[in-house]
Amino acid sequence: MDKALLALIKISRTVGKNGQLTQGGSGNTSVKMAPDQVEGGKFMFIKASGTAIGDMSAKKGWRRMRLGKVRGIIEDKKLSKLSSKKREAQIARRLLAACSDNTKGNYRPSIESNLHSFLDKCVIHLHPTAVGAFINSKNGKTELQKLFAMEKFPLLWVPYANPGYGLAKKLLVLCRRYEKKYGRLPQIVFLQKHGLLISAATEKEAIGLVSITIERCKKKLSMPAVKKDKKPDAKTIKAVKLIIKDVFSRNMGKNEQVHFYNNKIISIFANYADTKRLLQSGPLEPGEIVYCNGPAVWLEETEKNQIADVLKKQIKKRGKSPAAFLVKKVGLFVIGTAKSASVVRQVVSSSLFVRYNAQKFGGISALTKAEQNFIYNCGA
Repeated sequence: MDKALLALIKISRTVGKNGQLTQGGSGNTSVKMAPDQVEGGKFMFIKASGTAIGDMSAKKGWRRMRLGKVRGIIEDKKLSKLSSKKREAQIARRLLAACSDNTKGNYRPSIESNLHSFLDKCVIHLHPTAVGAFINSKNGKTELQKLFAMEKFPLLWVPYANPGYGLAKKLLVLCRRYEKKYGRLPQIVFLQKHGLLISAATEKEAIGLVSITIERCKKKLSMPAVKKDKKPDAKTIKAVKLIIKDVFSRNMGKNEQVHFYNNKIISIFANYADTKRLLQSGPLEPGEIVYCNGPAVWLEETEKNQIADVLKKQIKKRGKSPAAFLVKKVGLFVIGTAKSASVVRQVVSSSLFVRYNAQKFGGISALTKAEQNFIYNCGA
């Protein structure tokens, strides 16, 4: 097996074990072939889109790409003249055409392959819960600069840009500026509303930087103190499930399963006095739209007409049904398959924790209407 692929699998499985880093298997990893290898410096192995990062193996979950072709995409000035929808579709086709391997099936390379192509040998892009409170708050950049002030080379903060071409273009400009100033590429990059990007020369160094960054961020975070409430009874849970299932079916014209969750984080926020306000800020990151159709909907009551009214309003507002409902003093109800519901549960749990802690850093900074529309329209 190629050394670069071996390193990629090791990195992916290591970070993929921790749900607090990946949220449902999301995130991207890549490793470039060393210059001293046969055809070295020409190829990059990267996680395949739509696959869980922790499930990667020698036979699946990755693509090998020609670096020259990938880098050529972001350098193509003609792309900036296209509409966002046409541009993103063309980029997706060109990224697929840049693949050079014997992979069977329709496994596309990560849409963020452009981001990885001009960074160091080993790149890890994650969406850690501990980082979320900083990159989704108004004063997050300032707080992070304080936390990492002792580093020999400073962190790089990347202001929000739309996923895909927009983000890659902005990162490229900032990385070139950074390299010109410091004589090297940045190792720790915080992408506003997009997560954490680690860039290093070896897999060991990359994994180590992830650990250091997360532990440092954790020191500033906490959970709300909430008085323990009695567990919701099975009768209430069953009744709410049936109501949501019925209302969804009547309004969306299809039947879906409804799953109930009440882990530690969900239980705390189901009983926290200010959760309703926290959820009113709108989606924080693209993933909250992609996986959940927006933030979890807060329900004060479990009465059928009230749930129906809230669901209808959300469908009218978003054009589709929300996937998650957080019911006061009960727990989280999620519409979907067992697999998709598990991902939604992780995203909602993370979002609640992030929203609470973002208040410490100047308040929550959610996606704007324009940023939300790009994701809905382009399927980012």
